[in-house]
This record gives sequence, C-alpha cells and structure tokens, in this order.
Amino acid sequence: MTPFLPVPPAHVAAGYYNTLADRAGRPAVKQPVAVERYLEILEAGCRENERFALNAGLSATASTYPLLGHLAMSAATLGEVIMLVTRYETLNHDLGRSSLVRDGNAVSYCWHPNPRFLTSTADPLYAQLILCVFSGIIAFSSHLFEKRVPLLRMEIAGQAPGWSLSFWQVVQSRLGVGPVFGARENRISIPARILDWPVTTHDPVTLAVLREEAEHQLQARDDDVGQQLIRLLTQALLDQFEAGDVSVEGSAQRLNMSSRTLQRKLSQLDTSWQQEVTQLRRQLAQSYLRLRRMTMAEIACRLGYSDQSAFNHAFQDWFGVSPSHWREQVQA
Repeated sequence: MTPFLPVPPAHVAAGYYNTLADRAGRPAVKQPVAVERYLEILEAGCRENERFALNAGLSATASTYPLLGHLAMSAATLGEVIMLVTRYETLNHDLGRSSLVRDGNAVSYCWHPNPRFLTSTADPLYAQLILCVFSGIIAFSSHLFEKRVPLLRMEIAGQAPGWSLSFWQVVQSRLGVGPVFGARENRISIPARILDWPVTTHDPVTLAVLREEAEHQLQARDDDVGQQLIRLLTQALLDQFEAGDVSVEGSAQRLNMSSRTLQRKLSQLDTSWQQEVTQLRRQLAQSYLRLRRMTMAEIACRLGYSDQSAFNHAFQDWFGVSPSHWREQVQA
C-alpha cells in the first residue's frame, strides 16, 4: 500500500467531487478540490438524507474516476482493473488507499481512509465514506462487465452506526450483502475465480496510451510531493536550528512521521536527512557571513551548533577555508 505523506495538500479529482455535488445540488467544478471540501459535502448530504453516500456511490460512472475510469474500461480483466486501481488511485483522490489481499478462493479489496481526515472509526462520517467508496466500485463494475460483481462479504471497521432499519435493508438490497461492522479493516471480498472475467470494453491500444499518460502524471505528482517534503523538512530544520535540537527524530516528529519513514522517503528522493541538514547549513552560513553585523558565535547558534568551534570545523570541511577567511574574501 502506498504510504501517506501526512502534511502536503490533499485533493479530489473534479469528476469524483462532482458525483457528490450533483446529488447535493452544488455547482460542478472543472479542477480538483480539497479533500476537506469533498468531506464537507458528504457530511452535509448525510445529515439531510442517510442514503446520500450510498446513492452517490451507486451513481458512479467512468467520468467519476477521470483517467482511472477510462483505464479500467480499457483493461482486459477484472484482475487487471484492480491492479490499475491500486497503482493509479492517487491520480483520482487523496481520500484513502487501496490494497489487495488474496486468501484461498477469495480476494479482498481493502480500502484505508487517509488518517489526516478520518482519525476515528467512531466518526459517523467514517462508515458513510466507506459505503460511498464500496458502492461506487460495485456500480462502476456494471459498466465493465454488464453485470454486477458478486460480493461474498463487506466489512467495515468500527462499531455499527445508528442507521435506520429501512436503510440497512436498502444497503443489502442494492449491494447484495449487508456490511459487517467491527472488522479490523474495510474490505469487500469476491470469488478469486472472477478475476479472469473479461472487460467488455477492453481496448489494448487505448490501454497502452492511457497507461503511458497515467505514468507521466504519477511521476509528475511524485516529483511534486517530493519537493513538498523537502520544503517541509527545511522549515522543520530551521525551527530545530533555532531550538538547538538538530536530530532526525526531532525532524520526524515535526513532520508527524517516524524517523524511519522520513529516512525512507528521503532515500526515495536520492537524498538523506544528513545531506539536507548539511546543504541547508552551507547555504545559510554563506548568507549569514555576508551580513557583517552577525558574529561567528551568532551564526553558529543560528545554525544549531553547540559552540563556535564546531561551526568553524564544519565550515572548513565544506569550503576548505575558515568562515572568517571566507568572509574577508567575499567582502574584500
């Protein structure tokens, strides 16, 4: 499962948002919107009508999922569709992430909400969002196979919400199964044999073109996310320099992740925490040294060093000269 970056902005594609907006009587949009805006409409709709999330999910079409929907319609089999979803889901929304678990004769499609926005399974919106996602998948499958994917089981984490009996009956009638609450994770299970079901709209040429575009968009998104992480780390390090607490654990805590996760994400960007610390200190040292009013002791403190000698030693390693000599050369 793709890990979350817990701080950068999160969005929902226009088509995904418009599925809710249409049912809520809100104007459609042409650009992605913030996840918070999507959840605001979902919550408001569910307050007025407990069937809102279910009905929104059941109205899903290829346009609901923009590029991902058309990729799915070009795929060869259900198994390939699921693979495409797990790889390219982030192009559609940051609401959560998918994973696939195979267990004997059954396959489970698991969906994990983004913990930035739904931190508790006790939140009434939690079950409604899961229901919206799963019903959307089931509805969209009818466009791929001209028949509904048979569900063996639907499980939702957390305790059962206070839905009315009539709503429970509607859910079971429309989806073929009633949700079982109190599960460890959210999942819908299907027979493993239907992974070979052929997609009626399969088009290998279109699939190849769309996959190339999806990979391009995914790379562009990953690059953007990587730069966001570096910017956030830079701000964290500036705070740490000022506080005199320069450690990878301190950076990770400020970014709401473990130090191991931070190191792994930086490694994926071909850098490391220590490299970023050194790079930032080098840049700041040169900037500060150009300011005559700052003493060496003040600069050392600004860069998070415990004493001036540690700064002098580091600067000598970076540039081959002492900081005082470098300042004289620049200001000569």
